[in-house]
Amino acid sequence: GITAWFVVRYRRTDHAAAPAGPEHNTLLEVTWTIIPLLIAIAMFYLGMKSYIELRVAPPDAYVVYVTAQKWSWTFDHPNGGQEIGELHVPANRPVKFVMASQDVLHAMFVPDFRVKQDIVPGRYTTLWFEAPEPGPHRIYCAEYCGKDHSQMTANLIVVAEEEWDQKIFDIANWIKDVPEEEMHLAGNRLYPLCQSCHSLDEKPGTGPSFRETHDLLVSGGTRTFTDGTTAVVNEDYILNSILVPQGQIVETYTGAMPSFKGSLTEKKRRALLEFIRQLNKYDNAGNLIT
Repeated sequence: GITAWFVVRYRRTDHAAAPAGPEHNTLLEVTWTIIPLLIAIAMFYLGMKSYIELRVAPPDAYVVYVTAQKWSWTFDHPNGGQEIGELHVPANRPVKFVMASQDVLHAMFVPDFRVKQDIVPGRYTTLWFEAPEPGPHRIYCAEYCGKDHSQMTANLIVVAEEEWDQKIFDIANWIKDVPEEEMHLAGNRLYPLCQSCHSLDEKPGTGPSFRETHDLLVSGGTRTFTDGTTAVVNEDYILNSILVPQGQIVETYTGAMPSFKGSLTEKKRRALLEFIRQLNKYDNAGNLIT
């Protein structure tokens, strides 16, 4: 009823004068242009300031050089120390990752610190974070990188400030003091670098199992390669395979292993050799048999 009354009461008649519309209002136009512009500039400034703070590490950040490869993480410290599958960083200090890939696209993801960054072959990418207190955390690869992508993880351990100097010294020097008779133990410590491709049992993976390599090494057996050639599995063969894995690709395998030239010192390569040679002392989980 009310709607019908309004329709009749305010209907347009033949004698109704057209109302004069507004022609121009400088103050209004300046207001609705300048004020939203100032608000947008302020929002952009605050957003860019926060973005720069998130992306650019403080100048006093502790730098760790990260190498990603299928399917492991290698961490190099400024003092020459190297960690594989595990990283120690100081508490209450910014930590900057300078990252590179040796093969395909990877992504560094540390969920506890809400940081993630792609690692692109042929480029260096960075991220940074600051851990407020000591404790363990996990590192994941967040970009699908092949068969064992889900196993490309690492432990991140935050160390208390008062313990950091001693810890980083130990990381840099641990293998220098390892006697020859204990080199296999050092090789076991380095094994996480290899475990995604080389198992400790008889089951083949992306590469031949270490157990099979051990058996061939101690028995003087041979391997056949994809080009039809063969070679005796001895010390030279194993050490060369670590440096130039594409030189002799074992038959039935694809040759996915990257080179570790430049990332593993001679002593570390010999440690892996001794670990394989003395694998009879270990069970399939990598534990010493007592």
